Amino acid sequence: MRSKAAFWVFVTLLIAANTALAYGGFPPVVTGWVFVAGFLVPTTALFLKDLSGALSFRRVEKKPAPSTALLALVSLILLGAVPRFWRLTEDFLWPTGDEGLHGFLAMGLARHWTGQFFYTVGEHPPLLIWSLALMFKAGWNGLTALWCLPAFFSLILIPVGYGAARRWFDRKWSLVFVFLLAISYWPLSLGRYCHQGLFVPFWELVALWGIGELAEGPRVRWHGWDIFLLGLWIGLGTLTFTAWWAVLFGATCLWLALFNGRGRMAHVAYYSGLLLGILPFLIAAFREGYGHHLLDSSPLNPGFGPSHLWITRLSYITSLFWGSLQAGTSYGPLWGGMLNPILSTAFWVGLAALIQDRASGKSKITLFFLFICLLPGLLAGDYVELNRIIQVMPWVLWTCVVGLRAVLSRLKADKTATVGLCLILAVSTALDGWHYLKPVLSGERARIEKASFADGNEGFLAYRTLQGVAKSQGPGIVLTDFMPLKFGHSLSVAVHSFNAAENDRLDPQACSWAALVTEVQLVPFLRSRFPKARWFWFHSVPPALEGGMALGLIPIGERDRKWISDLIAVHHSFHRLNLEAERSFNGPQYFKTALEDTWDLYPRIKGDRYLETVFWEWVSQFNLGSDPSISDRVLVKALERGYPTADLLEKLSRYKAQEGKTKEVEEFHARALEALREVQEIFP
Repeated sequence: MRSKAAFWVFVTLLIAANTALAYGGFPPVVTGWVFVAGFLVPTTALFLKDLSGALSFRRVEKKPAPSTALLALVSLILLGAVPRFWRLTEDFLWPTGDEGLHGFLAMGLARHWTGQFFYTVGEHPPLLIWSLALMFKAGWNGLTALWCLPAFFSLILIPVGYGAARRWFDRKWSLVFVFLLAISYWPLSLGRYCHQGLFVPFWELVALWGIGELAEGPRVRWHGWDIFLLGLWIGLGTLTFTAWWAVLFGATCLWLALFNGRGRMAHVAYYSGLLLGILPFLIAAFREGYGHHLLDSSPLNPGFGPSHLWITRLSYITSLFWGSLQAGTSYGPLWGGMLNPILSTAFWVGLAALIQDRASGKSKITLFFLFICLLPGLLAGDYVELNRIIQVMPWVLWTCVVGLRAVLSRLKADKTATVGLCLILAVSTALDGWHYLKPVLSGERARIEKASFADGNEGFLAYRTLQGVAKSQGPGIVLTDFMPLKFGHSLSVAVHSFNAAENDRLDPQACSWAALVTEVQLVPFLRSRFPKARWFWFHSVPPALEGGMALGLIPIGERDRKWISDLIAVHHSFHRLNLEAERSFNGPQYFKTALEDTWDLYPRIKGDRYLETVFWEWVSQFNLGSDPSISDRVLVKALERGYPTADLLEKLSRYKAQEGKTKEVEEFHARALEALREVQEIFP
């Protein structure tokens, strides 16, 4: 009796400590005491208690699933669809920089297939970009394509997760696992970000389902193709995301452990499929080069000190339960951890039960995958990017289920245990629902639409303006690619469905309006060039020296068709330069190509002062060396051949400061302030 009472005391302390660590925001000293007294002590006590008999690893029932189980599964699929697809492009408003970049690359691929395999500075495999390119080719709206894809793959985790779990565990607790896949925070969050990691849990659960099917089936029924296809599926996982290699290694180890006695031909079939699946990745790595990003982000980079490395490694673990120790976590929770305090407590109870039952094969498998799937994060050295450990999340949720089973086994009566499970899941769902929906429920959308913004959010307000014009006047010509790379590509993706400049399904000659997205400092010069244009500045304060995005709406008459056609042609060239510039980080040969193509464009824009300004600022984006005199010569060309804008003058002032030329610093800074005053008269 005392033992049972002590167990409940430890669990209660653990819930309280997880809540305080996740949401408390206490000073470091207080947090340290909470961690030691509220988390470390009860967790150690739970590890010492006998929990192994409470595991849910039972023999799988061979009889068909009852109608109630099927009804429950269908209900969970429908329930999970609501938060994933309801108001898909309304409540979560604007793509992140990565999402905008992925869509932008896919737009280019939809127009012209290049055969490129690795994308972005992270050298990501191609499945996401290829999938989005097909959606753009089929005419999908840009934002809908970005967010429908992750929502769909998050949703199909529910039936696939049930199939995988049923190959290993009993029906009741497989449904609990699927319930967590349906409406807990992590799977819902997965469905809101268009990132390469969105494919990994689906690919992983299908692989585990396949391994489970083969492990169950009689040997005499094996024909070889099923094992070959399993190996092929696991190998093709290299098309999803870099972190898949951890799953590939773990799945192959699991194959060896379970099928070692199947004979030589079984191994030939598996490894043939595996090699065939990996082959595209290997060929591309040889052809395009691969690995520099892995080295840059690993502990081998001398720029990361020991303290930074350890904080980063620990943050990958703490982010699951309480939040990162390192600021700026990518694709992490808004506050607290990926698991709410209830599920965090269940995880640690489940982990204790698994370790105590480590002699069991299924416990060994779970513990092995928990470790292997965390490795990509633990081996990173730069920052915390939770998609690197997305493959561990199904195992984390399953460990939570094991912990729930261990907790509820302390209740003797089945009815009491069932009521307890329902209450636990209800509280857990409420916490996760609030975490997921708080930005919407707390009026975040209203603030976004009314407040002043920097960077990407001004793109959102420009999109809302352009969307309104498109609804009233039909598609238009939106020129977005004259902006420097720092402004990102989200606006280009968002307007794709009604942008005749980039959407091949639309006719530019039928458009009655054009929009020029440009640096605000250029507006004083462009007003005389486009006298009928209306100009928009999306901040509540006047422009500053660093500038920002402005939008010009230009009506198109019959006399304007020629210059609009010429401007679209140049815009296409800048669009190509944008694509090449994003790839230029991946190797010296790509940088060289991007720079050469930039110089090849110059004869087409020479003499046009607006395009000269844009061109030379574009060239200045390339890191032309540590010598600031090289970059300032490029900016001087922009000022001499283009327009003397405030932001370029201020940049030149900073370069002169690096060269120690004090007199010229003061001269260029004064000119910048004078040019800025003219802009502020337009946008007071």
